[in-house]
Amino acid sequence: MFHSGGDIGCRLPERGKQAFPLLSVASQLELESFAADAAGFGKEKVAAAVPATMFTAAVVSQLEGTGVLGGLLVVDTPPPDTAKASAAAFSPEDRREGWNAHGSALLRRSLDFPVVLLSGEGGQGALEAGVSNRAHGLGSFPRYMAEFEFYFGAASISSKECLQWVDKDGARDPQCLPMGGQSSWGVLDGPYSSSDSAPSGGKPVVLLSAAMDSVSFFHNTVPAANGAASGLVALLAAADALAAAADDLHLTSLANAIGFAAFQGEAWGRAVVALDQVGILSSPHSLFLHASPAAATSSIDALLAVGADIGGDFSMGPSSTQELPPTSLDSFLENNSSVAGFVISGYDHPFADELYRSHWDTADRLDGATIQHAALAAARGVYVLAGGLLSTAMARIAANATLIHSLTDCIANDMHMHT
Repeated sequence: MFHSGGDIGCRLPERGKQAFPLLSVASQLELESFAADAAGFGKEKVAAAVPATMFTAAVVSQLEGTGVLGGLLVVDTPPPDTAKASAAAFSPEDRREGWNAHGSALLRRSLDFPVVLLSGEGGQGALEAGVSNRAHGLGSFPRYMAEFEFYFGAASISSKECLQWVDKDGARDPQCLPMGGQSSWGVLDGPYSSSDSAPSGGKPVVLLSAAMDSVSFFHNTVPAANGAASGLVALLAAADALAAAADDLHLTSLANAIGFAAFQGEAWGRAVVALDQVGILSSPHSLFLHASPAAATSSIDALLAVGADIGGDFSMGPSSTQELPPTSLDSFLENNSSVAGFVISGYDHPFADELYRSHWDTADRLDGATIQHAALAAARGVYVLAGGLLSTAMARIAANATLIHSLTDCIANDMHMHT
């Protein structure tokens, strides 16, 4: 993946297919043996097969440091019991505080060798082939090889250079595709204002947002159940809750319109409320409210009043830290720091999820009740921020648990709605 300053991720440094003899590195002892034997491999590159629990920044650095690593086969396993299982950075988006205490920053590495995730029989077969090569020696016959074809471009190229690429005849021929451009948004009561001054006929917008995608080291295996799906489900459930009670809520008479955005948006409107990682909680039955410096005390108090009673034993309290976590709210604040921004999350500080931005962030880990209560807090919260009465919000707005279960199954599992 290319960015303005270079690239991140993995690739072959040369065009075409390349094959390397395969060795298993399934334990610390085998890792030490691989490093010790590297000098004897000469100029020959070697592929290593490692269980996913050993795919850590430290192990990758040690294998890379041998100078003989040609490719890496990562054999999928259940998630480890230890921390540091997240490939994201300790401080995502370069925050001052370490929001991701379990992060190893593998996602930010630029690796000049391919890395492939294998599962099922293919993964087990790779480990067994690596064990056989190790037992009989790389010069034995048959010798098991791993073949790769993952050339993504020249070294030291940036996204700008990749997009401005020209062919031998001087014609523009981009070699990569830009990311983004698939955000979705809607407004319950239009038209909306496209400026801070809210021209005649328009209304400022209170926007509820959530991320609609995520990332892991393996770009084709990104379940992001808690990292993205939980917030998106809560967003959709909040929209449904408001729509279901629209007649009783008199939305068209509110001072501000209510909008919804998935992943990102332009900095227009009065306030932005972002939902983040609401499927797993750091404290039982507790959601947290993070507020930007521009948020008025009255707005914070209104949201906390909503959060004081969201059903059952659940509540939403203020975060203990002043710095905002990295969410879809960022793009608004970067464009206009005076936007009143809020984040409703399942964590205070740091993130509760040890598997943040990993391929292990799957739907079976989610708690539907926490998503339901986050949706309820969000729906009631944006209604109050838009000018509605707290008493009306508490009496009329309810989240649909059946819909939340269906949406979670769809978005976090198979992307097919069952009706």
